[in-house]
Amino acid sequence: MIVFLGFIFKLFGTINKLLCMTVTILLLYIGMSLFYGGNGLVWLGNTAEQTGLVTKNVCLKAAEFADKIHSFKDGLLSFFGKAKQLVDTTSNLTQGVNKDSAATNNKETPPK
Repeated sequence: MIVFLGFIFKLFGTINKLLCMTVTILLLYIGMSLFYGGNGLVWLGNTAEQTGLVTKNVCLKAAEFADKIHSFKDGLLSFFGKAKQLVDTTSNLTQGVNKDSAATNNKETPPK
């Protein structure tokens, strides 16, 4: 029961924090609109646009790096695939040799 109450209090705390943050943002928006008109919002938009360009460049660099990692992984998979194929071929050859030697050893010897 105490654990459940703790969860409820945490839930209300989270809801309280979200509500306070929403009210604060709303008050800041109204304050900027009253004192600066649309100029503050235009500045905020321009700043966000510049930040967006920086974010876009960072994302493009991250995408290029991810492509390099992916191609490296493909190269490793190709290498290990070829190695596995070589091991399988070698094991098949040795199994064939073992079958032939077992067949020659199991031949009945003619009676004397």
